Amino acid sequence: MMSNPKRMHPAGIIFQILVSLKNLIYGLLPITIIIISDGYFLYAAIGIAVIGLLLVGYSILYWFRFTYAIVDDELRIEKGLLIRKKR
Repeated sequence: MMSNPKRMHPAGIIFQILVSLKNLIYGLLPITIIIISDGYFLYAAIGIAVIGLLLVGYSILYWFRFTYAIVDDELRIEKGLLIRKKR
């Protein structure tokens, strides 16, 4: 018995954004504080906006490329943007 490949719920995009943001916050926070304290608030705001757009784009692509299917008695997962991993 084989099911058609399915995707996660679209709310997974939001969770992926939050996980990526949590991982980036420790590296970006000190840099942002230094840039803002030097008086380059506009550049910091533009940088944060660009990084935010990249995170949203990455999360949507990750959601789109993550599929799962039930084949016989197995759960098969395929994920990855450039390199597809099959489990």
